[in-house]
Amino acid sequence: MLTLTDQAGQYFLFRSSVTLEKGAWTTVHSNVAAAADGATTSATVVITDDLAFYRVERSAAPAYLSEDFEGEVVGWTTQTNGSASATTWELGTPTVVGPPAANSGTNLYGTDLDAAYEDFTLGEENKGITLLSPVINLAGDTFVTLEFAYFLDLAADEQGGGRINILDEQGGSFISIEPLLTGSNIAPEEVVSGEWAKIGPIRLPQNVTDAIKIMIEFEFEFLSAESAEANGGSLHIDDIVVK
Repeated sequence: MLTLTDQAGQYFLFRSSVTLEKGAWTTVHSNVAAAADGATTSATVVITDDLAFYRVERSAAPAYLSEDFEGEVVGWTTQTNGSASATTWELGTPTVVGPPAANSGTNLYGTDLDAAYEDFTLGEENKGITLLSPVINLAGDTFVTLEFAYFLDLAADEQGGGRINILDEQGGSFISIEPLLTGSNIAPEEVVSGEWAKIGPIRLPQNVTDAIKIMIEFEFEFLSAESAEANGGSLHIDDIVVK
C-alpha cells in the first residue's frame, strides 16, 4: 500500500519501473482521488516485480463524460418533440449521405444515417429533434469544459442548423450555447460545411455552474426549415468530452 498527503480535490497516478529509464515507467494505478478531508490518501498497488521503483504524479481529474459511441452506449436518449418529420437521431455508421466515416472509430450519432434530412424538423414550440446525454454529476465544480466533433451538411439556403442546450436534471431548458452551428461560424478553423470540425474545449457559462451546481445534461438539437435546394446529410456528433 502506498500513502501520501495532499489537498482534497487532487488526483494522482502511480507508476513503476525496474530500470528508472525514461519511457520505462508503467502505470499501475490511476485516477486516485485525494482524501476528502485532506488526510492521508492510500492506494493498493499489486507488486509483480521483486525489485521496482515507484513514483507518484499529480494527474488531471477524470472526465465527467467521455463518449465516442463505440461499444455499449448507455444513457443517451432521443426525442422528436412533436416533429412530423421522418428525420430522427440515429446511432451507427453513416451510409449514403453525411460524413464518409465517423470522426473516430466506426459509430456516431447523426440525424438520419442513410438519407438526407427532411424540411421542417421543428416540433412543439419550434423545438428541433434532439439527442440528450446522460445526466452528469458536476459535484459542485465551477470550471467545466465541453468539447466534441461535429459534421454538418446543409442545403445552400438552409436557415437551420445545430444547437447545444444545457438542461437541468429534470430536463428543463436552462441555457443555449450560441451561436447556432451552421458549418463555419463557431469553429475557429472556419471549416466549410460538409467537413468534420471540433468545438472546444469551451468553458460552460459561469451562471450555469453556479446555479445548477450538480446535475446537468447536454442536448444536441437539429433544426431545419424549408429549402429550395437539395438537402444534405444534416448533423452528426462524435467524441464528446466533458471535464
